Amino acid sequence: MATGTVQRLRDIAQPLRISTAEIEGWIDAFYFLQMMRLHHQYECSAHGMEMDNRINPERLNELDRRILKEAFRQARKAQSRMAMDYRL
Repeated sequence: MATGTVQRLRDIAQPLRISTAEIEGWIDAFYFLQMMRLHHQYECSAHGMEMDNRINPERLNELDRRILKEAFRQARKAQSRMAMDYRL
């Protein structure tokens, strides 16, 4: 059984009849959010600040803000899909 998020997402695609394109969208969103989080923590560390996961969207450039919104849309789609499939 896979332990990494990306492999677990890929592993559920076929049994749950989720298209490869949809799964890859979820994975891209996951990678983007992880990249944003790590970049933020690096910046905190570089400036001697306490590291956290709180990213102020108003401090992002327009492109990153748009991609962040899409990443959240993908996360919402994944959550909705899981809620339907598992009747949560």
